Amino acid sequence: MVAPLTETAKTAVKFARVEPAASSTVEIVIGDVVVRVASDIESDHLAKILRAVRKA
Repeated sequence: MVAPLTETAKTAVKFARVEPAASSTVEIVIGDVVVRVASDIESDHLAKILRAVRKA
């Protein structure tokens, strides 16, 4: 489960829409920020990127 840093982990994050596409990149929307990463990114690296975006 992923929870915003300002809230407790008891609150689940809900996703509104998933649009599958044939692409080598993945777009992840966090608030007003779009993070574009390669589809084969390591999960640890992606987690670090998402944490940095959430803190910004």
